[in-house]
Amino acid sequence: MSSLLERLHVKFNPNSRPWTETMKLVRQVMEKRIVMNSGGHQHLVSCLETLQKALKVTSLPAMTDRLESIARQNGLGSHLSPNGTECYITSDMFYVEVHLDPAGQLCDVKVAHHGEQPVSCPELVQHLSERNFDEFSKHLKGLVNLYKLPGDNKLKTKMYLALQSLELDLSKMAGMYWQATNASPLEKILHGSVGYLTPRSGGKRLSLAVKVHLDVMCISREPMWCSG
Repeated sequence: MSSLLERLHVKFNPNSRPWTETMKLVRQVMEKRIVMNSGGHQHLVSCLETLQKALKVTSLPAMTDRLESIARQNGLGSHLSPNGTECYITSDMFYVEVHLDPAGQLCDVKVAHHGEQPVSCPELVQHLSERNFDEFSKHLKGLVNLYKLPGDNKLKTKMYLALQSLELDLSKMAGMYWQATNASPLEKILHGSVGYLTPRSGGKRLSLAVKVHLDVMCISREPMWCSG
């Protein structure tokens, strides 16, 4: 490990080489050095992640490097389009498209579940536009957890479609009450047929806020929650 870092330090002058390029070089060397022990590998990865978090994202390479790093942290795959302006974060059950311009500025973020067309996600667009990578990572973790179910991919797809149908029914019920009463959020919680509904967005699951009587136990359970 130390000899690897010493050779990199001697070969490349840090005053003339950007940190992003140096970190990319280290990753390439790590991929080739299969014999490196797991402890040293993880330590080096941890150092690189710390460096990336400390650096400002002001260019296209820096943005794509950060996105690929976040994907790795969440156990996801990633790859870039031929022109480097689209970053795809992938799993067996879903993928996320991040569209960038040549300067690294965000254009759009889309999420596609298995068998579906990608759909723009305003919440993810907001987080990445603000360079709020921690919140973006939480959404990816939420998407991963959505499919942490027993069974193969075919069964997981069926369970996701069942969840999607339940969400649609709840949304229709909530919409009918809201349109009929023009109720405030508090009135929806107190008197609504399903309470106050917040739709699923990105990796954040659908939630329900409802009123329960004191003699009724309220159990919080994903993907929906309730509060008294």
